Amino acid sequence: NISATTINFATEGELTVADGKNVETTDISTSSAGTGALMLLGDHTVAGDIGIAGGNELRLISINGDVITTGNIAATTINFASLNAADDDSLTIAAGKDVTAAITTATNDHGTLNFLGSSTVTGNVGASELRLQEINAGVNGATVTFFGDVFVTEATLHVTGDGTVELNGDFFGDANFDNNGTIALGDDPLPPPGSTDFNGDITTSTDGEGTLAVFDTST
Repeated sequence: NISATTINFATEGELTVADGKNVETTDISTSSAGTGALMLLGDHTVAGDIGIAGGNELRLISINGDVITTGNIAATTINFASLNAADDDSLTIAAGKDVTAAITTATNDHGTLNFLGSSTVTGNVGASELRLQEINAGVNGATVTFFGDVFVTEATLHVTGDGTVELNGDFFGDANFDNNGTIALGDDPLPPPGSTDFNGDITTSTDGEGTLAVFDTST
């Protein structure tokens, strides 16, 4: 395990954390924007903020396992790095914490995002040929807001509770209401008004549950 007040990348470098080991720190920072790589080789809990949005983001966070975080995350890229889609690696975001990064995967239909409460995600999630496997968001009373495009496979975006998932970029994939939640398209509170194209099917696990709210010129 690693325990420190602060871990800082003074220059470009990599910190590799072995499987089953945790990181306990106030923050993992970098002296220059876009430098430093955090390589997580297994199941971990990372306590504290990772990078600082707006100028001191890490270059890369590489995930090869199930990773639970407790702080905000800022990086150029978060990558589900396994080349075996069956590994089903995941990243769990704590309630009230935000992600500023492009979230990518090395293998199509690989990688799961879990949100334990309200969060914002700034950056695209997945890509047209390399989609994430699953996103779980919208627990009871929470709102998760995506400001970039989102790509998932048929395993879908799950609205898990009575909360809200706001999509302000285009969405590619399917979605399911696991509970009586809401998907809001183009509900960006900042001008100009948002416009979201939803490309996929929307289903519900229980008849009569789930709300689709369409704002502005979204389709």
